[in-house]
Amino acid sequence: MNQIRQISRLNEEELQRSIPFSASWHQQYKDSAYINFGGLPYELSEGDVLVIFSQYGIPVHMKLVRDKESGKSRGFGWLKYEDQLSTVLAVDNLNGAKVLGRTIRVDHAFYEEKDVDEEYERLLAEELSNDMASEEDEVEEERDVKEDEFEDPLLLMKRQESGNRRSHRERHGHRERHGHRERDRDRDRDRDRDSRKTTTRPK
Repeated sequence: MNQIRQISRLNEEELQRSIPFSASWHQQYKDSAYINFGGLPYELSEGDVLVIFSQYGIPVHMKLVRDKESGKSRGFGWLKYEDQLSTVLAVDNLNGAKVLGRTIRVDHAFYEEKDVDEEYERLLAEELSNDMASEEDEVEEERDVKEDEFEDPLLLMKRQESGNRRSHRERHGHRERHGHRERDRDRDRDRDRDSRKTTTRPK
């Protein structure tokens, strides 16, 4: 809790004194894209942790520490972002935040993997891949929905004009066909009258 308060105090002091980002305490870690997190609820999985931290950037690696015997999460670990600036956003916004009733700690970190667990790394890579794929699907769906909004207005006008001309021709053609049928019926009636006149015998 002391570390959470200390980070919050540093951020508040910089805000009050209008210290530029170039002179911020964050610059001590400008060469590290890792953060250290702690205080997470033990029931959270690697996927849950990625969801929380991907709000502020793209995670490329993570280590959620687990008990070697039970395999249960110990609620702390390290995460690396693709962009180092994402670490600043994560620290400023998630340090001291509440997750399922627990206050979490998020700070910058220099991290180097010592004991590499190949199986853990394989599963983590799959989780990261799934996370990226779901983001791409969401972007594609949004693009499909918005595609019509950015269509060339000239093309839309031409399409509407073409549709209007087509409907006009259809209506006009219908009237012409209707007129032809009326004239044909008139001629048939005239022929019938002429035929009756020529075939009638005088009494």
